[in-house]
Amino acid sequence: CQQEGETFFGIPLSRKSDSKLLTTTSFQDQFDFEYLLDRNFTYMKKFGTNHGWLVGEELGNGAGSIVDKDTAHIPIFYTGTTNPAMGGISLEDLIKIGKKIDFGTLYIKPAFVFQDDDGSIKLQFEADANSALGYLYSNLCKMIGISWNYESPFNDLGKYTNCAMHAAGDRAKYGCGPDNANSGGFCPQMTLAYRVGFQSEEHAAAYLDRCNNYVDYWRSLYPSGVAVGTSAFCPDGG
Repeated sequence: CQQEGETFFGIPLSRKSDSKLLTTTSFQDQFDFEYLLDRNFTYMKKFGTNHGWLVGEELGNGAGSIVDKDTAHIPIFYTGTTNPAMGGISLEDLIKIGKKIDFGTLYIKPAFVFQDDDGSIKLQFEADANSALGYLYSNLCKMIGISWNYESPFNDLGKYTNCAMHAAGDRAKYGCGPDNANSGGFCPQMTLAYRVGFQSEEHAAAYLDRCNNYVDYWRSLYPSGVAVGTSAFCPDGG
C-alpha cells in the first residue's frame, strides 16, 4: 500500500446530510444524537481539535474554526485508498464486492457512551458476531482483507487491496464485546468528538452518566435493535 485513504464500508447515521444520493436530508430518524452533545459546555472545557461535534457543529459555538457538516456514521470495514495504482481498490469494485454479499437487514443497538484513551467520545454499539452486521464483516475479511498469518482473501471478481485495515483471517467473533475474543477489528462505534477535555473528572463522569441514561432509553425503545432509515431513504430499514 503506497497511499493512505479513509474509504470504508459503514452505516450512515447523519440526520442533516448534503448527499446527492438522498431526496431527504436524513439517512435515519431513529436516533437524535443532539441528546448526547454538550453544546453549552456544561461539562466540557475544550476540544483538542478544530472539528467540534462530528454530528454537526454550529457557527459561533466556540468549539473550533471548522463548522462541520453532520457526518455521523458507524465504520465497519476500512478499505483504505480507492487508487488501484497505489495498492488500493476502486470504489466501483468495492460496490461490486458489496453486492456479492447477501448479508440481510442490518440491525444496530446502542450499548453505551465512553471516552477512549485518546480522549475521543464514542457511542459503542453491540457487537453481535452472529448478526447480519457480523456476517457482513466476516465476509468482507474473507473477500478483501489483507493476507496475514497464512490467510489470503478470495473473491470471484479477482479484485483485492493491499490497503485494508483488516486481515483476511479476521472474523466478527474475534471482535470487541463480552461474547467475543476482543482481538479482532469488529467493533461498531460512532465517534461523537475527538480529544475532548472536561472541566474535571466529576464533570466527565456526570456527562457520561447523562449520555448513558439516554442510551438506556434507546435500548428500551429498541430491545432487539433497529434497522435505521427514513420514509425516503431505505424505508424498510437496514
